Amino acid sequence: MRSMRRNILYGCCIMLSLFVPSIQNAHGQACPQWTQQSPSSLPDGFGPMAYDSLRNVVVMFAMSSLGVLETWEWNGAQWVFRTSVGPSARNAALAFDSNRGMVVLFGGLLPNGLGQPPPLSSETWEWDGSDWTFRTDEGPL
Repeated sequence: MRSMRRNILYGCCIMLSLFVPSIQNAHGQACPQWTQQSPSSLPDGFGPMAYDSLRNVVVMFAMSSLGVLETWEWNGAQWVFRTSVGPSARNAALAFDSNRGMVVLFGGLLPNGLGQPPPLSSETWEWDGSDWTFRTDEGPL
């Protein structure tokens, strides 16, 4: 399967808008242009992303505006909602383990009561393209 070979930018807070019509990289070649996509569905939130090179999708573990944690995938044309069942940590890190074919989520902040600093998570979870599986809570803090 051919990889996407694209950078994905999902949402952002624009503080300064700057348009530069022609930028050259260090090798004198024109840099690629950003192309805005208009998919029919969008995640209602943001979060870490990782590229799954076996399935050729970008996986996003996002917290919606309602505080629901959701897993979405970008297939190069559309965002596809996968599940709202899985890890409870927010602000976690995602990476793809190509040896095992799994997206790995580690750490983050756990939910807690108002007025308290959120505890750090040392949990590790894996996404196989269908389900999240808890692996351990013995990671470094």
